Amino acid sequence: SASGLNLAGIDVGEDPVSLADIRPEIGQALGGRRGWAKSSQQMHSNGDNDGNSDFMVGRGGAGSNGIIQIHVPEPLVDILFDDSGDGEIAAHLDPLGNGVLDLDNLEEVLDLFFEPRPVVLLPVFSPKSQFQSAWIDTGLAGLHLSDTDYPDFAHALLSFQGTDTTTGLVLQDAGSDLVIPGASIGAGANTGPGRAQITSFGATIFQASVAQNSGGAGISQDLLRNPELLLGYDLVPDDSLVNAFEVVGASYNLSTDTLSLTTSSVDGPMIQANIAWSLQEKFLRLQTQGKKDSLPDDTSLKFEMQGADESAPGANTPGTPTAWLTDPASLEGLRYVRYRLTFDMDANGAGFDQDSPRPALQYVKFPFVW
Repeated sequence: SASGLNLAGIDVGEDPVSLADIRPEIGQALGGRRGWAKSSQQMHSNGDNDGNSDFMVGRGGAGSNGIIQIHVPEPLVDILFDDSGDGEIAAHLDPLGNGVLDLDNLEEVLDLFFEPRPVVLLPVFSPKSQFQSAWIDTGLAGLHLSDTDYPDFAHALLSFQGTDTTTGLVLQDAGSDLVIPGASIGAGANTGPGRAQITSFGATIFQASVAQNSGGAGISQDLLRNPELLLGYDLVPDDSLVNAFEVVGASYNLSTDTLSLTTSSVDGPMIQANIAWSLQEKFLRLQTQGKKDSLPDDTSLKFEMQGADESAPGANTPGTPTAWLTDPASLEGLRYVRYRLTFDMDANGAGFDQDSPRPALQYVKFPFVW
């Protein structure tokens, strides 16, 4: 149950705690009986062929108890009892009258309703959670398109943005609960080179590589040669730079210098028009209680990475890892990389409960360039 347990229709008497003369035991998880072996040959002294003679042959043990778990948020208020014994039970569950539940006493009361005797468990969990990636081999077979041995982790083209490189924390906008948008990698006005035709769930950008008017900038040829790198980036189809739509598809036509983008249906439709636009870098997407890019003040997300060189020449396995780092530039000269993210629901130390906001990570991209 996510909300409560209703036992209000079950009469256990006016004094169920002291007398316990009524035991409905409406919930049972008793387990199986013993197995029977050669029942036709194993006759009990009472004459029944039930496999229970004095000399049993291969008879199994009794089945173990079953398990029924019932979850309630606040047992003192979310378990309802019959009016006849409710006052007695309430006093027994809170013997000091200070709103603190006595777990042993709750087990005594629930024993009236369930068989075998229930065990009351109080779950304890941390406000922090973490996940970690597997090792990523950036030097597969030693094939590279440049004369450098390993990636340039600090390259400007795909520099990892959105976190503080000193602390590793995802950057939050001080004036709202939103993360700070990524840098623009291309922009255009509503006319002339770089004009964008916006549809409900897509955009066609004409002369995408040409320097734009109104101070805009064309998209790098490196990105246009590999438009899949734009997946996960944000398309902002208006001058306000507020409403962003995740790019989930991208293709580029070199002969017409046209970039075609598809946006996520989850972000909703865009206004169809010839309007100004920009593309923003984005390497992770957060969502809190259905709100995109939301990271409330009392929560945090920390991004860290480790690097490692080859364990031995030709081994093709990572060796001794570095410490956990917060700046991708610190990985220069290393072949292997992995990352981890740590959520904290109580970043400000004020405490949290089941109603505290819980950010969710939709995706993360860790880029590198040679």
